[in-house]
Amino acid sequence: MCPKDEILSAYYDGEIDSPWNTEIGQHLQTCSSCRARITSFQKIRERLAHEPLEIEEPMQRVQKRLQESFAAAGLDASPHIYRSTSSFWKRQVPVPMPALAAAAVVFFVLVAGVFFFLGKNDIAQVVKNQTGSEGVQNVQVYYSVDNPELLRKILTDRDYREEVIIELPEDNEFSIIGDPEIKRVTDVRGR
Repeated sequence: MCPKDEILSAYYDGEIDSPWNTEIGQHLQTCSSCRARITSFQKIRERLAHEPLEIEEPMQRVQKRLQESFAAAGLDASPHIYRSTSSFWKRQVPVPMPALAAAAVVFFVLVAGVFFFLGKNDIAQVVKNQTGSEGVQNVQVYYSVDNPELLRKILTDRDYREEVIIELPEDNEFSIIGDPEIKRVTDVRGR
């Protein structure tokens, strides 16, 4: 019984171990069809060793086929460089869905955090009714203040008279910071 082509190829390449190697060698001395297959392996190896393989790149094959089909249709077959007419802003950018979902979650968490923390830190809201001249209506300006020093600066840095209403937050989340101090109030004469 003759061995398969894979076994003969492995024998020819020297990949068979010694007990099987001698057995296949003895078989080759008696079987002419197996010797013919070994001879065909030799011819293939010689041909591969002497002739370099010419393998076309896939893109070159596609360009060649396109040029042939253009020539068959009677069109200009010379290669052209085509530029995209679409705008940069109209291009589609593939974004994986998990990355898009994660970005949306981060965005909403940041927006919610900004509204939460800015809403909690308001100490007072200052409403100023500025009196206007004749024919000019009163203008109301709202300041949302979270720093007492900023509130003091807003109230003291104006050269004109204005009515100021201070509205404190509705929630009772005031905390006492520091120790109480007793200050002497001076009268208009500076005493």
